Amino acid sequence: MISQDLGNLGPKDGAPIVYHWSFLWNLLRVVPLLVIIPFLLVKKNRNARSWMVLISVLVLLVPFGLLRLVLYSIPTVAENFMLPGLIDAFSQVFISLTLGLAVLWLLSHKLKAANRFVSVVGATAIMAMIGLFVVICAGVLNQSVEAVFAAIGCGIIYGIIVVIMMGELALAAVFSRKHYSAGRFVGWLLIMSAALCCVVFIPAALILVVADTLIYGFFDPFEIVATLFGTFLAGLVTWLALCGMLLPFLILSFKNDLYRRRFYDIFRLPGMLTEPAAVAAATPTPPPQMEGETAQ
Repeated sequence: MISQDLGNLGPKDGAPIVYHWSFLWNLLRVVPLLVIIPFLLVKKNRNARSWMVLISVLVLLVPFGLLRLVLYSIPTVAENFMLPGLIDAFSQVFISLTLGLAVLWLLSHKLKAANRFVSVVGATAIMAMIGLFVVICAGVLNQSVEAVFAAIGCGIIYGIIVVIMMGELALAAVFSRKHYSAGRFVGWLLIMSAALCCVVFIPAALILVVADTLIYGFFDPFEIVATLFGTFLAGLVTWLALCGMLLPFLILSFKNDLYRRRFYDIFRLPGMLTEPAAVAAATPTPPPQMEGETAQ
C-alpha cells in the first residue's frame, strides 16, 4: 500500500493497488535467448568444438548486459523520457545480431554445396529469419501495441544492418581471395565496413539536411553542421559496433578448425585451407593397419 504523510492536507494512505506478477509470463521473456538451443542439438553440432560458439555469444552479451544495467542505474538516464526506449531498441537489435551470427555459424555447413553467391544469400537469409524472430518475439512479449510497432521498426533496422554486415564480409572475401591471411581479411573487412556505412549514412545525412531546410524555410548553417556531425557519429558508432560484433566470431573461425572449414564453405577463400592446421583438419586420417598388413 502506498503511504505518504501529508500532514493536515488529507489522508496519508492511498488506495491499495493490486499487481499480479506472473512467473510463467516473465519466464517467456527469455524465449528469444533460447532460439539458439535447437541449432546446438543438430547432429553435426553435438560436439564440444561446435558449442564453442557459445563463448563468442557470451563475450558479447555479458559485457553488453552489464553496460545496460549501469546505464539504467544512472538517474538522468532512467528518468529521461526517450533514453530507456532507445536503449531497449538498441538492445533488441544487438541481441538479435548476436544470436543471428551464432546460428549462422552453427548452420554454415549447410551452405557448402552452393556457389559463393548462393552461399552468401543463404547466410543473409538465415541471419534475417533468426534476428527478425527474436526482435518480433521480444516486442510481442512486452504486451503493448507500442512495443509491437517498436519491434517492427527494430526489425527494419536489423534487416539493413544484416545486409551491411554480410556485404562487408562478402567484399572482404573477394578482395582477400588471391592472397589470403587472417590479417588481410580483417583489414579489408574494416575498409569495406566503413565504405558501406558511408553508402548508408551519407545519403541519410543529405536527406536530413534537405528536410531541415524545407521545414524551417531557410538554410541554417549551425543546424546543418549539427545534423552532419550527428550523422557522422551515428555512422562511426555503427561501424565500430559491426566490427566489434564480428570479431569474436572471426577469431573463432580463425582458431577453430571446424569453424574455419565452415567459414570457408560460405566465402570460399582459396588460401584459407592451405594453412597447416586447416590442412590437417581437412585431411582424413587413414585407418590404423594391423601388424603384418602392407599399405595399398
